[in-house]
Amino acid sequence: MTDKVPGSKKNDTKDRENTHYFCPVYKYPKRNDRYLIFRAWLKADGAAGAIKYSHQVKPPQNWKLKGVSLLCCKE
Repeated sequence: MTDKVPGSKKNDTKDRENTHYFCPVYKYPKRNDRYLIFRAWLKADGAAGAIKYSHQVKPPQNWKLKGVSLLCCKE
């Protein structure tokens, strides 16, 4: 018997962790907690024509290892 409940917030977060990257969004280029505004879930698919991922590194982990983040701008 599985403990998955459809629509459960806990299961949604777990599923999202496997397919999305929890990307930090900063106010200034210096990346630290002081300038962190929020985090956003971004779908972590490979780009068209991108190199295939190895079995050890999944797309969300790939972006985290590369240190990808977003930077806000007023312009």
